[in-house]
Amino acid sequence: MRTRPKLKLRSKGFTLFVPLGDGPILPTAGGPNIEELNPPGRPALTTVTGQKLKAFDVPAFWDGLAGGEKTNVKPDVMEIVDLSDELPEIDFTAEGPMPYSGMRFIMDAPEWVRLVPFPSGQGWLQVELVLKLVEFNDPRAIHAHRRRKRGRFGEGSDGGTRAPAAIVLPRPMSLVEVAAQYAGDPGEAKRIGKANGIHDIKKKLPKGRHLTIPAG
Repeated sequence: MRTRPKLKLRSKGFTLFVPLGDGPILPTAGGPNIEELNPPGRPALTTVTGQKLKAFDVPAFWDGLAGGEKTNVKPDVMEIVDLSDELPEIDFTAEGPMPYSGMRFIMDAPEWVRLVPFPSGQGWLQVELVLKLVEFNDPRAIHAHRRRKRGRFGEGSDGGTRAPAAIVLPRPMSLVEVAAQYAGDPGEAKRIGKANGIHDIKKKLPKGRHLTIPAG
């Protein structure tokens, strides 16, 4: 009987193991966020507006028949699935045979591929999922700032700046809310919208949307 390799998901208070499925772990996002800008009356420009968070599709397979006896795998599966339902999201390190082993992630809603119920109907014999791991982005790492007061000759009075950052929305939010939470100033909403190609700063964006917070 072949023993499946496993990923270890570890955070404060828990350690969980994910038996990997037969397919490869596939990167779905990550790297530079490249956009095409078309200034009026000028040639189009390609620009890098930040770094997208890394994301992976991880095939997982729980087999309640592997040990020669019928085992209900539902409790083990739901421990993993519940990580995608917690608010705020639980972050964890993922360690094992995958790129960036040891990096911190959160989990988006998984893709359900196959489910074989227990003969009695109470539980599951086999479950196949594709887990969605997204690089953890700590909001505390983005330093909030206030709009700088202008000096007598227009220079900034505090000289402070904020580095550009990539975030993933933890809940549906408008750009006004994003600017208030991540840039420390709701007045930054239009600038954040411009950096992400979004014109309606009051429209709610979906949970899990990747955004770039431009340098300030």
